Amino acid sequence: MAVTNKQFYIGTLTTTLTTNLYTVPTGSLSIIKEMLISNNDSSARTFTLSYGVAASEITVWDAITLQAGETKLVGCATNLLSTQVIDGGASVNSQVTIVISGVEIT
Repeated sequence: MAVTNKQFYIGTLTTTLTTNLYTVPTGSLSIIKEMLISNNDSSARTFTLSYGVAASEITVWDAITLQAGETKLVGCATNLLSTQVIDGGASVNSQVTIVISGVEIT
């Protein structure tokens, strides 16, 4: 069993709330340890994140508002099983940046 520290996603979000940000490899387990979410815009923006089985994910963060220039650091220990996904999006293209980090167990 190998445990690998991983950056699951780094980038800006689009307005498509179902954009796939990460898929757990077949036969693996992933644990989200930390998320850093930043609003790079001069206006308040929202973001949405969902986890779970593709096409039937559970929305965990629904239209969460980030004020202009605000950054949230979220520590967690969320387990995702083989082939489960992280999907997400924002209220505007290319202004909300997210970094999702954790470990992948294969």
